[in-house]
Amino acid sequence: MNKTIRNSIIILIVIFGAVLVLMQKMIDPLMGEEASDFDNANLFEQIKDGDIIFQTSKSSQSKAIQIA
Repeated sequence: MNKTIRNSIIILIVIFGAVLVLMQKMIDPLMGEEASDFDNANLFEQIKDGDIIFQTSKSSQSKAIQIA
């Protein structure tokens, strides 16, 4: 592979990673407030057929979904 193309790809990956980190830093406070407002006691009363439920964890997949 051409060295210039390889360097360009590396730069694009680094920029994309930086954008993802910045988005996470901006979105995290919003998600924290939303999660604290949620009432777990009435969980089964609030869930309806067709609802999509997300589980958070420390995995990279969870972070990607949270950012999206």
